[in-house]
This record gives sequence, structure tokens and C-alpha cells, in this order.
Amino acid sequence: PIAYLVFQAMRSLYSWLSGDFTAGLQAAEEGIAFEKETGINVTYMGLRSHGAASALAMGKLDEARRLLDEITPFMVQGGYWLQALYHFIFSWLMLCKGDNNEARFHAENGFDKGLKCGHPLVFSGVHALVSIVHIELNKTAEAKKYLQQGLDYCRQYRTLQNEFLCLLTKARMALDENDPHTSIFLAEAFRLGRKWNYRYTFFWQPEVMARLCTEALRRDIEVDYVRSLIQAHHLVPDERPIHITNWPWPVRLYSFCGFQLVTGGEPVTFGRKAQQRSLSLLKYLLAKGGETVSARHIQYALWPDADGDAATNAYYTALHRLRKLLKNDRALIHSNGRLSFNHHLVWTDLECFSRCLDDINKLCRGEVSSSIETSYSLLDELMAIYKGPFLPNEDAPWAISMRERLRSRFFTALHELGDSFKKSGDHESALRCYRRGLDVDPAIESLYEKHIR
Repeated sequence: PIAYLVFQAMRSLYSWLSGDFTAGLQAAEEGIAFEKETGINVTYMGLRSHGAASALAMGKLDEARRLLDEITPFMVQGGYWLQALYHFIFSWLMLCKGDNNEARFHAENGFDKGLKCGHPLVFSGVHALVSIVHIELNKTAEAKKYLQQGLDYCRQYRTLQNEFLCLLTKARMALDENDPHTSIFLAEAFRLGRKWNYRYTFFWQPEVMARLCTEALRRDIEVDYVRSLIQAHHLVPDERPIHITNWPWPVRLYSFCGFQLVTGGEPVTFGRKAQQRSLSLLKYLLAKGGETVSARHIQYALWPDADGDAATNAYYTALHRLRKLLKNDRALIHSNGRLSFNHHLVWTDLECFSRCLDDINKLCRGEVSSSIETSYSLLDELMAIYKGPFLPNEDAPWAISMRERLRSRFFTALHELGDSFKKSGDHESALRCYRRGLDVDPAIESLYEKHIR
């Protein structure tokens, strides 16, 4: 029995540190159940600490708190390592809850017990944790001091996973301060992570990692490795990264100059007739903006000749098949009789088009600083997105009306950009803008007139 409990404690520790949190929590729960069955408690604190760590990493804060609370009455009976681990994980829990003062209390207690523990892995880890807590408390000087000490311990004792954590923290601080060396620090951190295939690190904060991964992709740093971290941990940044071309969107939808669905990075081919209604549902949702579209309106548009029950059944059948086609159950949100894309998982060129038009409008109205480079960049972005008519092979009324609306907005934006070039005295750039519009549709007379002038 003792060997089994030790095995489960080590299994839960290994699974947590290697990023398999489900297995880590499961091992802890199996060990705890066996403890209760046999009355043998030799791994009492270890099982609960490791289980709490895996629960935290999975975002199960209440489960982590429950396991830590079971340890609290007996915490002083453990050795320095177990006491330090308890305080580390409690501090981490408080960081996740936004209680920075309580996080500091546990970090400082863990720091004291960790130094008494005497293990090199703990030395570097406690310094990293205290540094992170000071960052949250806006005590930058203290954070830098502890972080440098942690890095020194990492390199002295070659505790590489903690070095990965310290380098990520260094990059985070550089990003906060708009340090010109941010790219160097990001590259150093993610290069080490990729070399040793680290899928996880101590004191993981999803919002911090989402931000660092976003910046790494924006700067083309260790792209494949960073994308794998985003996918493995379902990282979601505060601002949707629709302009980051290499973000690993589970679903991508292209609608200009043809329709294309890409799932998991692979284009989807369509063949079976049964898929056509599912595709019509997808296209209709796309045309309506992909947000809180009434199921009743969808049924009227796609099954106009069906009675109420038949239309409803056809709708739910198509929706079920569409979920399978997208290969992601969370890509669509159906709630209160309305259907939406999950915008954390679904990218559409239509949304990029709208954002680009908004940026052009702000530029031409003087709401943002203007430059030739910015104008050219927006022109190139607009042309890259609008490759041709919206869903050109769809002849349904809802598709035709949207197609004409988007076409009108596209040429209005070209007029605005061209006129802004003319106002600044850059007639050559204005001509270039009008010509690019004529390349898309040579029949636009207003562009011809501006081109001749």
C-alpha cells in the first residue's frame, strides 16, 4: 500500500510538471481515495499539493482550494519542502484570483521555507515566484532583483524548467516597459522551451502566457512551438488576434472570390449532398456577421417552404452536421434560440475586412496619425482581403444583398484612400489606389474619372 501511494504521488507530480493536468489530478484523486480506504496517510500533503497544482493549471480554482484547505491543519507537520510547496501553490491560487496581498503573504512564507529546504530547484523557483508577485504589486525594482537572483540560481544549478519561467518573466517585464530588447528576451525564452519541449512551467498564468505567445507570433518567434502551446492550453488573449496571420485558429472561413473552410490548418473538401444544407447554414451565419443570429430567421431563409416543425428539425439536423464538419464542438454557440460563432475559435475574412474599413475610415477622418506608410499598409491589407465578390456562387437573396453591400463599401474605401493621397499632394499614390480598384472591377466609372483627372 505504501509503495502504491508513493507511486501515485510521484505520478501526480510528474503529470503536473509535464503538462498532463488531467492525469495529474486523476492520480492525486486515486491516491487520496486509497488513503481513505486504507487509513495510510504517508503521502497526505504530497497528493493534495500535486492535485491542487494540476487543478489550478486546469482553471479549477475551487477544486484547488478544497485540496489546499485539507492540508492547512497539518501543514506544519510536513518538512520544509512540503511546507514550501503548500505556500507556493497557495500563492499561485491567490494570483489567479487576483488577491495579490494574500499571494505575497504565501510567497514570502514559501520563500522562507524554500531557502531552508536547501534544494537548488526550490532556490530558483522561490525567487521566480516572489518576482512575479512583485510584478503584480507594481514593485518593478524588487521584481527585477529577485528575478535576476532566480536566473543566477537557474544557471548555476542548471534548473532549466525554472530558467524557462524566469526568461518568460523577464520578457513579460520588458513588454510591460516597451523595452527595445523585448524580441531578444522572447526569443531566448521560447527557444529554451522549444529545445526541451516544455509544455508548462511553474506558476502558470494563462492570461500572461496568452499575451507572451501573441507577441511572439507577431514577431515570428519560434512560431511552431508557440502555436503548439496556444493549442494545448487553449490560450486566449484579451484582444482577438485577427491581424496575426499565423495564429492557430481552429476554424478559418474565407468568403471573397469563393468560399473555403479550413479546420486545423487543412482545407475541407465538400462532396456529399447532405453537407450542402450545413454549408448553407454556415454561409448564412457568416453573411449575418456570425453573432446572435436568430434560429427562426435562419429557418425562414434556408427552409422557406417547410412548415414550423419540419423547418426546426431541418435546422437542428444541419446544425448537428455542421458541428461535425467544423471538427470542433465549441466553434458554434447556440443559446436562447440564437446561433453565433465562438469568436475565440473562428476567424473570418469578413471580420478582417470590416476592421480594415474601420481603420481606413479613422485614418481619412483624421482620428489617427496619418503617414504614407500607414496608408499604403491599409491599401495592401484591403486588397489582400477583398480578392473578389463575396460568396460569388451563392444566388440566394441574403447572399446577393450582402455581396452588393460589401462591394459598395470596398469601393467607397478606395475612394477615401485615394482622395486622402490627393489631399496630401501625393497624386502618384492616388493613381495607384484608383488603378488597383479598376483591376478588381474595370466598370467602375467614378474610378475612371478620378484616374483621368
